[in-house]
Amino acid sequence: MKRYLLMVCLASFGFIFANCSGNSLIDGLNTDGSVSIGELQISTVHHLEDGTELEANPDGTKSLTNDLGYAIELEEAEINWKSLKLVSAGDDEDCEAGHDHDLVINQSESFLEEDLVSCLLSEQEIRMFAYCAYELTLAPGTGAAAIKNHEGVDHGSGDHAPIGESFHLAGTWSKDGASGSFHIDTTDPVTVAGVFHASTGEEHPLHFHEGETSAEVQFGTEYDALLRGIDFQAQNEDQARDQVIANLGEAVHHDADNAH
Repeated sequence: MKRYLLMVCLASFGFIFANCSGNSLIDGLNTDGSVSIGELQISTVHHLEDGTELEANPDGTKSLTNDLGYAIELEEAEINWKSLKLVSAGDDEDCEAGHDHDLVINQSESFLEEDLVSCLLSEQEIRMFAYCAYELTLAPGTGAAAIKNHEGVDHGSGDHAPIGESFHLAGTWSKDGASGSFHIDTTDPVTVAGVFHASTGEEHPLHFHEGETSAEVQFGTEYDALLRGIDFQAQNEDQARDQVIANLGEAVHHDADNAH
């Protein structure tokens, strides 16, 4: 049985996509033409490619095997969520171009922490439009960012202080008697794009239900998929880095299926 726990401030949040009524943002605009402001909670969760969890070893590492048969022990595995762009253009009738919103997150996530545990990264004030798509940017952090980003409020960075890389993966590998170590990282920005969807799979915009001023979105990462296609004996460091970057496009996704 999958377990989902929210580990920030001991608070639990429900996710809007599980029971979305499909209501549009009719009340998103005030009568004077200004735009209403709502709060968006941004969370992440990580797990294996098949949706299951992998328990850490007693020393805190995680052991897995990639698709090329390499036994891998992950000793470090972090990613830095730098920013999120909400894209208002899209095929859904509620989505209207020209209202994109850029949000700074600047928080890290460690894949060595417990799987299937939803972690709140940020709470942001946004304009209450419908957003059909998103662009997540991974990039090095620039100091600890506040989880709460409301004007004049600083609740601290918690356990998600930013790291100085877009991502890094480090550990050891072995196959057919051969073995070695690896460290794959980059400080170059990496952008992962996608569309918001419902738990049933069809495209469905991020929006605020009628009468509500808060919404939630969760992004998931299948972290074992990041190592898919990496041949530690045949690829050099640059090739391994390029492979991880290519894998990010498939491994990171809007996690509507796991919302509750």
